[in-house]
Amino acid sequence: MDEKEWVTITQAEKSTGIPDRTIRRYIAQHGHHLNTKKNHRTYLIHRNAVEILARIRDHYAHGGNAEQVEEVLSEASVPMMITVSPEDPPQVNLVEALSTLRQKLGDSLTLIGSEQHQIRKEMEFLREELLEKLDRQETLAREMERERNRMLDFRDKELVMAIRKSLDTKRQPWWRKKLSRQA
Repeated sequence: MDEKEWVTITQAEKSTGIPDRTIRRYIAQHGHHLNTKKNHRTYLIHRNAVEILARIRDHYAHGGNAEQVEEVLSEASVPMMITVSPEDPPQVNLVEALSTLRQKLGDSLTLIGSEQHQIRKEMEFLREELLEKLDRQETLAREMERERNRMLDFRDKELVMAIRKSLDTKRQPWWRKKLSRQA
């Protein structure tokens, strides 16, 4: 592109009378409608975009806000600009790009589906393992209860026998008690 087609912000300020800061604000808010490029720290504005800057100023001067100005620029068919950096390819085959994107999306969805299937398998395995552990725990709890009941029955029988023996000893005459102790 010819360098005469591009102006600096200072040159745009001189030709339009719009202050430097205001031009920068317009670029920040409506830059997608302006053909600009960044040259180190400064912006270069295409000569056609200088006319758009003047239109933007006029809309604001007549009381418009940023949304209204954006709407007017969109309705006026001011083309939106997309700046492509020099290292990007200048032309992109849209059909090819969409096809590649569709393929990558399909691959991603297939991968996600596969991962979900694997996660479901793992969850099912863990669920089965948990159920087995719960069954073992219930079985162990029943066995422990049976053992406790058996121990309590044994203790109760021993207590009953000890009480009977004690009662039998108390019913004996005093002289038999004395003899059983000496023996």
